Amino acid sequence: MSCNKLNTFVRNRVSEILDITSSRNWRHVPTHENPADLISRGVEPSAMKSLDLWWSGPKFLQQDITTWPNSFKDLETLPEIKSNISLIANDFTYNLDSKLIKFERFSRFSRLHRCVCYVLRFIKLCKTRSVLPFSFSPEELEHSLNIIIIQSQKESFSEYNLLLNDKG
Repeated sequence: MSCNKLNTFVRNRVSEILDITSSRNWRHVPTHENPADLISRGVEPSAMKSLDLWWSGPKFLQQDITTWPNSFKDLETLPEIKSNISLIANDFTYNLDSKLIKFERFSRFSRLHRCVCYVLRFIKLCKTRSVLPFSFSPEELEHSLNIIIIQSQKESFSEYNLLLNDKG
């Protein structure tokens, strides 16, 4: 079993267990036969006194090992799996059709301009992992202004894409 996809805590515990045991000794106990699952299902402590599953374990443990359940939990369905988060950053100036920022949501141009600056800065930080000053540079402000102009031209003039593709 590959532990790389598991959350850190679970990965460390599983790795530790795998180091001291052999994987051929591992079996999956179905939840309806697992005494440990009784607690997570909210069984009252007073009811535990009369539960054979709690005191004796699953019935199959008293049978021959060849009759034991042999189903394994699919690693991809475990709740402890880390979610994959990835970022693909293209050159933002040439990939504006996605409408990342909706102009109509801004009541003032200055807010739109700053928002585009922040998005471009975020993309730059993801690509370079560098530290940038708090205030925007003149180049960043100019680049974001150009992005806004290009996007507004694309939205306003249907001929824009034809001219870019030399079909006009």
